[in-house]
Amino acid sequence: MWQFSELRPGQPERDPHETEFFKEDKAVDALVRESIQNSLDAKLPQSDNIRVRFTLFPIIGKKKDNYFKEIENHYAICKFPDESLKNTIGRPHFLLIEDFGTTGLDGKICREKPGEEIKSNYYSFWWQEGISEKDRVSAGRWGLGKTVFPMCSGLRAFWGFTIRNDDNRELLLGKSLLRCHLYDGRRYNYYGYFAGKGFEPIETENIINDFRNYFKITREREPGLSIIIPDIIPEINTDAITRAVIMNYFYPVISGKLIVEVNYNNEENCCVELNKNTLLKYASEQDWTDTKWEKRNVKSLMDFIENIATFPEERIFNLKGMPEQQESFGKDKNLGDIRKRYADNELLAFRIPVRISPAGRESVKSHFDVYVQKDESLDKADEFYIRSGITIPKIKNLGNRPVRTLLSAGDEYVSSFLGDSEPPAHEDWNERTEGFRGKYQDAGRILRQIKTSVWQIINVLDIPSQERDIDFFKDVFFVKEPVNGPGTVKPIPPIIKSPQIFNMSDIKAGFRITLSGENVKEKEFPFLAEVKIAYDVLRGNPFKKYNELDFNLDNKTFSEKINGGKILTSKLNTVKVEILNEDFEFTVTGFDENRDIIVDVKEVE
Repeated sequence: MWQFSELRPGQPERDPHETEFFKEDKAVDALVRESIQNSLDAKLPQSDNIRVRFTLFPIIGKKKDNYFKEIENHYAICKFPDESLKNTIGRPHFLLIEDFGTTGLDGKICREKPGEEIKSNYYSFWWQEGISEKDRVSAGRWGLGKTVFPMCSGLRAFWGFTIRNDDNRELLLGKSLLRCHLYDGRRYNYYGYFAGKGFEPIETENIINDFRNYFKITREREPGLSIIIPDIIPEINTDAITRAVIMNYFYPVISGKLIVEVNYNNEENCCVELNKNTLLKYASEQDWTDTKWEKRNVKSLMDFIENIATFPEERIFNLKGMPEQQESFGKDKNLGDIRKRYADNELLAFRIPVRISPAGRESVKSHFDVYVQKDESLDKADEFYIRSGITIPKIKNLGNRPVRTLLSAGDEYVSSFLGDSEPPAHEDWNERTEGFRGKYQDAGRILRQIKTSVWQIINVLDIPSQERDIDFFKDVFFVKEPVNGPGTVKPIPPIIKSPQIFNMSDIKAGFRITLSGENVKEKEFPFLAEVKIAYDVLRGNPFKKYNELDFNLDNKTFSEKINGGKILTSKLNTVKVEILNEDFEFTVTGFDENRDIIVDVKEVE
């Protein structure tokens, strides 16, 4: 039943590289993140929660040939397994992932007319790559997430069996991602399908029943999706899956929206059920060595998350605007009380309004929530950013501050906005993500405000004490013993600063550089100077993080004007000028008005 389509004239030969989007993650993290997020996105409206079950099974019996025999020659031609997979082929394990309380893969199965545009979960999952129909609170955007299933298989294959909520049909299909290859005198595309005639899904009752029995599918008549991944790679085991679920989905689990089972061969003593009552227990029992949580105080973290899940709605502070404006917190009296409660290590919650403006449509009101709690036992900030249940792990803004924070974006409009800014692996919110800026008005500024909102809140709350502390620097500056006898200390010579000769001022969409009067009277003209420009960044050196995609001074949209000098070179983010006299003035305009500009100017030989 495995079929590969022939490569037709006009079609390029292509090998799949979609898995490169997920290489920074461990395979088990990518698998857990994608499979559970698909289930959360497909939740039935009437379901209080969804249940996802991961089960590892040994493959036994001769029927294995029924599902792999037809594909073996294609594997051989493609020279599979490659070096990275040789130790995985033949392992007698497959992974079954099932969800309950979901819609299954619903919608149209195929295109009925040549020019028809299809919006269907089923069609998108099996037949679209790099295209997604998800929107609003759905977490997926790129249509690439399902590539993690063959990525985790030594055979680069998987099956999907679904019972659909919209029409109760039972459909079976499989997919394998290999390479373009020549077989029996014909050149075939890189993908193959385990399918019926004409690549249609299998609906034959006896075939489906045999498949369900062999792969131990537990679904009876409940709608949902069952994924089977054969020859699962070695790093994916029950312990690794359990840890990945806790790290990536602790928030919907402890909020009661998600229940996850992890087990081996359906044996009672090998089953873990992660729910709001057991999460702390299993999190405390895990060996977190060589994971992102290795140095975390997991018990304190779980207590923090549990307190958030039960936080009373009426105790949430509703800010008037973004926290970068101190007035957003209300009257000074209110802010003083909030600061005291923060200093006393109390858990605080803030609801922050944000207006989302889709391109060509009216703006809508939305909001997100931020939870903060000071904890002096922390060596560095413990911060989490969550959108529609999924944790976005790469956003870190608070450095070594002793505070634990969580940003939760669950409202449909802000969730849609943030989801559109995420790259395929959903690990960051990035304003340079393809198509993001074109979908919304003022997208970059709003995204930066949301990403930095936690940092802004901490800056407002964590003010230094107004009392004098004479011992504050005792561990930094001290004299071990008198230098010139008892009671005398050798004087510290004054620091002499180099004279400043440049003045820099901001102007609309740019900057102006002039010379500072008194300090240039003794200068010999002409002399050379170099000007470097970059957009400011939250962390790190802005000049090292400059990218040509930020701006390029070669672009005709920039205007450079100079008096009392001449421009020698202007390329990328650097300008070299010759300064001829004291009347020197150099201006550059054309930058993004919503970005802060950093300018470094210095004299050069």
